[in-house]
Amino acid sequence: MCDIRCFQLNVVKLLSLKRWRQEIKTPTRRWSNFILDYVHGSHLRDIVSGKAEPPSSATYLWSTQSQAVTFDFVWNLFYAYHQLTRIGYNEFDVILYCPPDLPSASVQYDHFVPICERQARIQNLIFPIASLFSHVRSVSIISSKPEHDALCSRSSEDFLIYPFGHSKNYDPGGSRYFDIYRALSSYKDQPSQLPFIAPSLPLRDEASPLSKAYSDSIERFPDFFENHSKFITLTLRDYGFSPLRNSSQYDVDQAYAMADSLGIALVIVPDDLSKLSSYSLPKDVFVSTKSRFSLHHRVALYSQSVVNIFTPSGAATLSLFVRGSKTVICNFGAGGSDGDYRYYRREGTKPGHQPFHMLHGHVLWSKEKSSYTVSSLLDAFKELSAL
Repeated sequence: MCDIRCFQLNVVKLLSLKRWRQEIKTPTRRWSNFILDYVHGSHLRDIVSGKAEPPSSATYLWSTQSQAVTFDFVWNLFYAYHQLTRIGYNEFDVILYCPPDLPSASVQYDHFVPICERQARIQNLIFPIASLFSHVRSVSIISSKPEHDALCSRSSEDFLIYPFGHSKNYDPGGSRYFDIYRALSSYKDQPSQLPFIAPSLPLRDEASPLSKAYSDSIERFPDFFENHSKFITLTLRDYGFSPLRNSSQYDVDQAYAMADSLGIALVIVPDDLSKLSSYSLPKDVFVSTKSRFSLHHRVALYSQSVVNIFTPSGAATLSLFVRGSKTVICNFGAGGSDGDYRYYRREGTKPGHQPFHMLHGHVLWSKEKSSYTVSSLLDAFKELSAL
């Protein structure tokens, strides 16, 4: 009975006029995106063919109406860089279109990240990432539709807008992982041309007691730097969306065992502070709550860590692009419908492959959570150190 009901709901959704209008305005399927990109990309084709003079500059126009406000923004910036450099733009501006009261294209995403929190994330996450990203000249925010429409009206004359074809009535949406992985593989023999995120200040300059409210015995900066010149990090994930990719006590135990084996400290970067007490943390583990709220501090921490450990998450993407960092992603392939082996095959990478080696990142493939060991963590770190 449930299967029949689900089939009926899918048919109603497929035939919905509102749904088709939304698909034409902001496509979500690969075939519709391909067709509409071609229809709206006439100006780009004229530039490439030499029929039109290329504008002197390019602008990446990012919109909360079609994009989730997450660390995955880093992938969008990478793909913008990849696409724009192919047609001669080595630098570009970023404009964030953030209407204050409009929902995003994903109802499911809005359930976990309400509009009020989304606005804070734009200021504390999206804007700083763009400002630290190499090849980005400037970052600004617009919030009204008239500003957006005026920008699109000027684009073909003053500058080229990316995503290509973006207009007053058409938003191509975000980059697809299939295209991202394929683009990333093209830098295998030229990793020096990859863009990066550069720390904006020494970590010591932001040193402060990071978790005093949690426990006086856990992390007291700046004493930490006096006694621990080397450390590794474990970034927790306690997110409501796709909980199969969340961290567990097992991840904490393995990271601590790795740090102990190397004779250095373990720094925890928390996610949901209210869930921090559900983990059993050894007394000599440090908790960097400041990295939870300060993107600049997080980037500095990742850049100075010996290695950064993650479960599959957007924060791992940040570490991959931070200059000087090494990244290990555990449980890769054990994340359910948006992170199992079938998912990664569909998105352009095969189980066992290492798609991030040129970014000094190593993935530990597994069909089941918590099947890796401290030995596999150490082996991954050894392999990264030899790159």
